[in-house]
Amino acid sequence: MNRLLRNLPDILIDHPKGVNTHQGFKHYSGIFHKGKLEQRGTNHLRNCYSGRCQCYSTHAEIDAIYRLLKSKPKLDLSNYIVVVIRVSNDGEIHYSRPCNQCLDKLVGYGIRRVVWSLEGGGWLCGDPRLMSRDHESSGWSAFLNPGRLN
Repeated sequence: MNRLLRNLPDILIDHPKGVNTHQGFKHYSGIFHKGKLEQRGTNHLRNCYSGRCQCYSTHAEIDAIYRLLKSKPKLDLSNYIVVVIRVSNDGEIHYSRPCNQCLDKLVGYGIRRVVWSLEGGGWLCGDPRLMSRDHESSGWSAFLNPGRLN
């Protein structure tokens, strides 16, 4: 696992240092099974979902799950590990703990282990079923409090 953690930035990140993203950073995610990367995901904006048109952000860990299940719809994810990393435009690694809504989705899909990056490149691991729900995404905060957008 330690060798895998050391190599995660190279495995998950698909843009070179210095490439600008619209937010100044980007989240990347990977779903691993028995040490093998099964699927990647990134955070991105979407305009439509399930026939309802609205602009919202898909988080990297959910994007990776959707992509994997699209190719393998009946897959049991209980023995898979989800990894999330946040990288700034200059290539620095930052804190990327999944938000409350993503944790709930991970639990719903049966994920029992999630690993996320810390400031400066460290890692933490947790069971989403047991993790506190104390990290609200900025998008969800804006949805709940529309006045913040003005």
